[in-house]
Amino acid sequence: MNMKAESIRMSLNSSRLWGELSRFFRWWLQELEGVFGSLLGAITTSTPGIEVQPQHDGWIFEVRRGVTQGAKPNLFLDSLQSTRNQQQLLDWMAEQGIAAAPSGSSGYCLRPSADHCLVKSISWPAAVAQNLDQVISYEMDRHTPFSADQVYYDYVVLDQNKPTQAGAGQVRVCLALVPKAYLDPLLEQLRVLPGEVCAVTVPRFDNVAEEVAVALPGLNLLPTKPRSKQQRSSRRLDALLLLLVSVLLLSIVVVPGMQLERANTVLSDRLQALRVQVKEINQMRQDLQHYQTGLQLLVEQKRNEVHVLQLMTALSKALPDNTWLEELWIEKNQVQMRGQSETASSILAVLESSAYFSQVRFASPLTQNSANQYERFHIVATRVPKGGSGG
Repeated sequence: MNMKAESIRMSLNSSRLWGELSRFFRWWLQELEGVFGSLLGAITTSTPGIEVQPQHDGWIFEVRRGVTQGAKPNLFLDSLQSTRNQQQLLDWMAEQGIAAAPSGSSGYCLRPSADHCLVKSISWPAAVAQNLDQVISYEMDRHTPFSADQVYYDYVVLDQNKPTQAGAGQVRVCLALVPKAYLDPLLEQLRVLPGEVCAVTVPRFDNVAEEVAVALPGLNLLPTKPRSKQQRSSRRLDALLLLLVSVLLLSIVVVPGMQLERANTVLSDRLQALRVQVKEINQMRQDLQHYQTGLQLLVEQKRNEVHVLQLMTALSKALPDNTWLEELWIEKNQVQMRGQSETASSILAVLESSAYFSQVRFASPLTQNSANQYERFHIVATRVPKGGSGG
């Protein structure tokens, strides 16, 4: 039992240690992003992009990265159609160091209202992982109130479990969508501005899981056709540069993480071996206890059992001299005897008074032997164990 308790304690300690380290690394990476965010922005793009937020009474323009010192971080316009507002936007962009006609990854990034967006986490069998585009389009109306031709959508795979003997495996997807009826008029209004719309991002949601919240910034709900080749090329370059920087930052934790994973695997193997040994020991202990119980029952039964020779000796002493037995059966605790006697009716009282018999009775009526006038009898009795009392 001590080995089992120690193995459980080791498993809990290793799980708790792994959880604490995972939380620490997550916090550390977030801090790095806060400290080096401006540096990463400078690496991935030469000029900051502009985030556009539609409001019920106008538009908010906000610089996504690197606000120029002394400049206003955002701008509110009640309309995009007037020449005065368009000039005000150009002046504000000049203050921020943004080109008059931003394009590529430096273009406008439209962030729609959260009330008009839908985010879901959906699981499918792992077999559909190679055809997720077709599966999502086909089953859109099963998981959302819309069909595929009514929305713009994007998705990212959260995790994928390979099929095993225990199950078929699943692929879990984070799906985000916005109705075309809502987004198309917004994009049409933005066409009057100089430059291009480079992305339609997913707004922030407070009631989603952490892994979903982390995946949302990488989604783009912009329709495929308006995305120019230059824009896609620029995004690929940005992604490559960001990947290189991420690899450099994460290389510090790769080796310790691998060592920790290896140690965790070794501990898990040892714990599994200990569990097998403990299970075998417990089974042996149960078998031994079962054998001991059976042996005690046999010894007790043997101790209380009256030997056949003792029983026959008791019968010889108890039966009258004018009585003899023709047949005697002893089966477990029951004794049957057939014979003849001058006074067969008195035999019951004699046997009842013996310490070896109880519940003595005639199994059949008495008959008389015409040859010698003796009475034939058939008596059944219960054998009394040692320590018992007859009568």
